[in-house]
Amino acid sequence: MTTFTVEIHEDIVTWLKKSTRPEIVLDLPSMPKPGDKLWLKRMRGTHIVGTDRCMIMASYRVSRLRPTVRVVFGIAINHGYNESHEQDAFRERREYLPLPENIRSIRSEQE
Repeated sequence: MTTFTVEIHEDIVTWLKKSTRPEIVLDLPSMPKPGDKLWLKRMRGTHIVGTDRCMIMASYRVSRLRPTVRVVFGIAINHGYNESHEQDAFRERREYLPLPENIRSIRSEQE
């Protein structure tokens, strides 16, 4: 079993997740077999915003000259940033405690 790692823009990964049959053409160092692992690193500019572990379901060679393959995969587990956690945090009502007296006096001196 071989593991491949690919860096892809986060919008493309989002589009692939919504697709009924996620399929993309990639330049890989060798021909993947069904069952091989594919790590998708979601990029925003030069920063990694999340990683998804995928399993390759099928692959087809696109070019004889280059190791370009069409990969059909299934996203197995989400590792990293998840939008649902962010939404839950905004829904929760936060309680704020009053500042201690010494901090209030320091703040009033600074203003």
